[in-house]
Amino acid sequence: HLSIRRQRQMCIRDRFAADLINQIRKQFGTKDVVVTEDSIRIANEVARKSTEEYGHDFKALSEVEKENGVLLGELAGFSDDPATTLADIKKRIYDDVLSMLFDDAHAQWGHATSLSGVLPENKNEGYMQYTGLGFRSNATFTSVIHYIKISDNMVSAKSKFDKSKVISAPSTAEKIARLQENVNSDETAYLNAYKEVEDAKNAVYLAKTGYG
Repeated sequence: HLSIRRQRQMCIRDRFAADLINQIRKQFGTKDVVVTEDSIRIANEVARKSTEEYGHDFKALSEVEKENGVLLGELAGFSDDPATTLADIKKRIYDDVLSMLFDDAHAQWGHATSLSGVLPENKNEGYMQYTGLGFRSNATFTSVIHYIKISDNMVSAKSKFDKSKVISAPSTAEKIARLQENVNSDETAYLNAYKEVEDAKNAVYLAKTGYG
């Protein structure tokens, strides 16, 4: 099982991507994309199973589809840029979104259409109603991000996909509480370090004076 901190980091990354996408959709007047716990889980399953160096791994997508009873779509970003910190990952997501939105003629603007939330003319075609991000690297690229596309019309009656557990952006009160939590943690770490220094000084003094 993932640690709470790891789960929180994953949620931050996915919410950041969703926020960027929804800023685009606001301009188009289309519906917001939604992130759920299960869309993140499915995205990570796709990333874990994918072995293609570049492009979509349709075998991996098919396996995850069968396991979950849902037909999936995917946008994918490939980069040699580092993705070791949260700031790195946010930059990668931002660069991917820009590229898919403005440099997509080679894909007949399919990526841009998905991000903008414009629905396909064919009602039997899937679109990005829910999304989640999966991360991996390979021998060619240091960073590969899978942006999963799930829509209600592609979810079977017996699907394992749970769309009810939506991951929303934190409220202002939640942001303040989290910042306070970080401050308290930093204060505790500082006080512990200060105590260790003082104890060490005291030990040195006692050793020099022969007391203790």
